[in-house]
This record gives sequence, structure tokens and C-alpha cells, in this order.
Amino acid sequence: MWCIPPKHSAEFVYHMEGVLEVYCRSFDPRRPVLCLDETFKQLVGETREPLPARPGAVERYDHVYVRNGVASLFLACEPLAGWRHVAVTEHRRRGDWAHFVRGLLDGRYREAERVVLVMDRLNTHSLASLYEAFPPEEAKRLAERVELHHTPKHGSWLNMAEIEFSALGRQCLARRVAQHDTLRRHVAQWQDRRNATQAKVIRNPRDCLGSWRVPARDRSCQGGQPWFGSTAVAHIVEHLSLRQLEARYRASHDATEARHLQAIWLLAQGRTVLEVAGVLAFVPRWVEQLAARYNASGPEALGDQRRRNGRPASLLTPELLAAL
Repeated sequence: MWCIPPKHSAEFVYHMEGVLEVYCRSFDPRRPVLCLDETFKQLVGETREPLPARPGAVERYDHVYVRNGVASLFLACEPLAGWRHVAVTEHRRRGDWAHFVRGLLDGRYREAERVVLVMDRLNTHSLASLYEAFPPEEAKRLAERVELHHTPKHGSWLNMAEIEFSALGRQCLARRVAQHDTLRRHVAQWQDRRNATQAKVIRNPRDCLGSWRVPARDRSCQGGQPWFGSTAVAHIVEHLSLRQLEARYRASHDATEARHLQAIWLLAQGRTVLEVAGVLAFVPRWVEQLAARYNASGPEALGDQRRRNGRPASLLTPELLAAL
């Protein structure tokens, strides 16, 4: 399933540029940037005792299970600091969101002047939720310390909290959990382990953000490293001329090969690696790898190389095939 953004939408571009501008900001402990999102986990109980893993056999559990309801998970992560916090609740209401945000403001970020929140457009993700959950004076105090940025409609993938949720799902939630308390314990252990190593959702920002809209101006992130990478132009060996590359990619009936040839054609015109990555929805590192393969071996190195591995010899002889 894909989340396809609308075409020619000024509103989408406006909100997208706003979020990307936030991601380009330098690390500032007085105005930390947090990405916030939420998801749910189906609580599943066992009807029979699972068989534990042993040498030569994985853990086995019965296909019949008991549904024990749903738990909601609120997650906030600070990408530049390698920190995250997850809260497990029984509901997904405005009050749950408001209490989660107040815990951040009065907890880890109590010394911050203002906390910058990046969120999607879920109906509960609004400062109005603070006024629904708390008295007006308390809600106003909290709201004045929040700078809110919403991702565009159909553009929630711009929220880096979704990358963190992906790690949580693969490393912690890919199992049956029967009760809220058990889920809280598993999530807390995962959170503490990740925070202890300061694991970051973006190790190489250029790889993660290269296929997003990249601002024309250069910005910096923590440590003075460019957040979106450089605007380097790859050197392309002239195995084929520009006209031959264009003709070959347009005539190709293999979609993978055509996209690879188009990438080389664009690079040969002088387009930057980031520009080509944005056009073809590739990560920049893959564009660089395609250029290296083409420079080393020419156009034959492009396309799906698995198709050229050959097939193993058939176990059926011609006589058996005829009999069948």
C-alpha cells in the first residue's frame, strides 16, 4: 500500500516545505525538534502453551488465539539526539495525546524555551486537545511552549517518527503480546536499549531524504554536517553518447533497465546525484552505485542482474518431459 501525494497541490508543497525547513535546522537544545506519531497493537493471547525454541527448531505457537483488545502507542523521537519515548495507553483520545505532550514539556524538555513538534494531521494532533484535557490556564501555558508543524495530507511519510515505529515494529512488536503490562515492559526495554546507544533513525540523512523535495539552499545539522548531503555531480564514462543513452532507455522494454539507463542519461547531462534521486525516487547512494557500475562495465551492468545468473539444469530429461 502506498500513500500517493496529490499532483499540482500548492497546499501539499507548502506544508512539505515547512516540514523540510524544520529538518534543516541546526541542533538547538533550547528549541528541540521532535517527531510525534501514534499507532496501535492488537493484544493477542494464547489458547495453548507455545513450544519454545530449541536447537534446529524455531518457536512454535498455535494458529488459534484469543483477542484481548487493542493498545495505543504514542511515540516521540528527537532525530538529532538519538532519543525516543514511547507510552502505551488503552485509548487514542485527545486527552491521551494531551497528557503525552505535557509529559514531554514538563519532563525531558522542561528547560527548553519551545518544543518544535512535527506530526501528521490526525484529528487529535491539535493544540485544542490541550484545552479539552486541562484547565484554560494550564492549556495556555503548554500551548505557548509548542511550535507545531503538520505534514501535508497524504504526506505523513515525511514524519520521521514513522521510521522509528518501523524499528519498533520489527524489533519489539513482531510477537504475540497478551496484556497491556507485558507490552509496556517490552516497549520500555526496547526504548532503554535504543536510548542507551543513541540510535538514530537517520544515520546518513542523504540516503533517507534524497527522494524528498530538497531545498535549493544548503543547510546544516548537528555537528556541522550537511543534512541533505552535497550537490555532487557524478562523473560518467562515455560508453554511449547522450543520444544513444536516451534512445536506449526509451526503447527498453525492461522497466528496471529503463530506469537505470535514465539515471545514467540524466547524470551524463550534468544533473546532480540528488536531482536524479529525486526524479526517479531512488536514494542517492543507489544512484552513485549505478554510476559506478556503468563506469566500470558499461550499459550491460545495468538492469536486473539476477536475470543473467542462469537457471540450474532441469532434473527432467526430454524423455520424461515427453511422457508427462
